[in-house]
Amino acid sequence: MLYKLYKLKFVTPVHFGSHKIGTSLENVSSYCHSDTFFSALCLEYLKLFGKGNFSSFIENFNNGKIVISSLFPYDKDDMYLPKPALIVKRQNSHEADYKNKKKFKKLEFIKIKDFKKYINCLKTGGTFDCSNYDNYAYYNDSAKVSLRNDDENNRIYHVGTYTFIENAGLYFIAKFENESIIEQFENILESLQYSGLGGKRSSGYGKFEIDETIELTENLTKSEEELINMLKSQDNQYNMLISLYSPDEKETEITSFENSYYNLIKRNGFVYSPDYAENILKRKSIVMFKEGSCFDFVPSGSIQDVGNYGNHSVFKYAKALTIGINL
Repeated sequence: MLYKLYKLKFVTPVHFGSHKIGTSLENVSSYCHSDTFFSALCLEYLKLFGKGNFSSFIENFNNGKIVISSLFPYDKDDMYLPKPALIVKRQNSHEADYKNKKKFKKLEFIKIKDFKKYINCLKTGGTFDCSNYDNYAYYNDSAKVSLRNDDENNRIYHVGTYTFIENAGLYFIAKFENESIIEQFENILESLQYSGLGGKRSSGYGKFEIDETIELTENLTKSEEELINMLKSQDNQYNMLISLYSPDEKETEITSFENSYYNLIKRNGFVYSPDYAENILKRKSIVMFKEGSCFDFVPSGSIQDVGNYGNHSVFKYAKALTIGINL
């Protein structure tokens, strides 16, 4: 398998919906889930190549020839990974000392260069400083006007966005079975730069440039080398998700989650395909394991049809990509 890392530099603000249930357009996330990214790739494929070989494109993901992570922040200092959902019984009585404890509680990501230190802090106690974290993007709340035929019914609403600072953006990992399928994937990604990623693309949000493409093989930075070692690590004590994940029925039947640590996220929304229905319809909701969840087995995952009485299937990406963690 071949691993590649892609860094995306966003040239406009981004609008990624919040994972919190019942939130409004003002509440947004600073990163992009793997299922959102997959949907964007599918729409871009159809725009470029049409429906002819679309099933083959989907099958490349379904059979594991292509596996993608979610998109996480990077800055000039380092790349970030999800904070593990681990709860660890410490080997001694020392409690971990988290500088800026309130900030740490809200922290979603750990820098790769600090990841081993954080795991050791969970295990044995010690000091973990997160004072220089979460400085890669800033939040903005913009007022918009929803125009109606009757001016008296025009409505003001607010949209939240994140803007990445200079030398910061989002990165993702892609795992390929062989080099022959990389070219098409990268052509789609290159085209997606101009379509945008995330919500409110009609307002110009989500445009990006491919800042860097890195084959995770040799001449790597320390963080890149650490990342590829965790990706390729086997016989791990825990396997931590760097994508969303939902098992299929067969995997559920043979798997116990009793000794795993995880957070769940409900994914729902609308289908915007003009061929799906005359009106915009909701897709089926699905509950998935969130990035940072840690399992004592190697999860696989599925691609599920979440269509809801429309004219074609609606595929939800729920395949697992993990890194190894050992305490």
